[in-house]
Amino acid sequence: MKSDQTVEDCFEQAHRFHLLLTSKFIIDEKTATKLFPILVSVYGLLYMGSFVIPLFWDKEMIAGAEEISVLSMFLFYLVGLGISWFNERLGGILIQLWYFGIWVLCFFFWPGSGMIPILAFPGWVLGILMQLSGFKASRKPKPSGRLQWKYLLRVLLINYSVLYLVPVIHDLTDNKPLDYFTMPFLLYPVLFLVFATAFAFSWKKELIAGFLLLLWYGILLFGTVAYTIFLHQGPWIFAGVVIVVQGIFYLYFHYRYQRSNTLPEGT
Repeated sequence: MKSDQTVEDCFEQAHRFHLLLTSKFIIDEKTATKLFPILVSVYGLLYMGSFVIPLFWDKEMIAGAEEISVLSMFLFYLVGLGISWFNERLGGILIQLWYFGIWVLCFFFWPGSGMIPILAFPGWVLGILMQLSGFKASRKPKPSGRLQWKYLLRVLLINYSVLYLVPVIHDLTDNKPLDYFTMPFLLYPVLFLVFATAFAFSWKKELIAGFLLLLWYGILLFGTVAYTIFLHQGPWIFAGVVIVVQGIFYLYFHYRYQRSNTLPEGT
């Protein structure tokens, strides 16, 4: 059925690239099936060339805590990369944990490194795609489109939830805490409560979760437009777009799949 193929759009392009590799460039199928580990390896080379090798240009080399943390994160990335060649699902999860570590370091230990999460974003995307690829390969028979959608949505929301906690904890532990009982910063706990409620509903009530996530972004948009100081807290109006997309995904999932009652027990 066509509906069963919808979620495969997340990595259908990768599958087409498999065919391109095998038919046009005569690369064997075994190599093509390792597409995501190959892409993670390529990104790792760029990562090493941009952030790790320059550390050794300094005369003091790896002398400071910041440099050691950069090298440590790269080594963690290499662990995820190495495992991905044997277990895509686990390797993908480790790459996502690496991205979480990047967020923690940027907020707490790397001042002025706002571009780093953006530069690390492709690695995070590859980690998610690799986990999804491993999930597909581990299921016999091939999981239905509905089951793949449900898995994708859970992986994404768990990622967003973990990443969301980083700036929340940072603001709560900052030397200059915000006054959460006055506007506009009263909106921050409201946003967190709306998001947490959406997370709770997402496991069984995707329709409600979708509307709550859209409401979350609406509140964020209101705070940004109505209060200039709200915008100065960070570019969350842009980062929050992924939450809007997640909300739309939930609405799509509900109206396309949820009412069909074909999901196997325990999924």
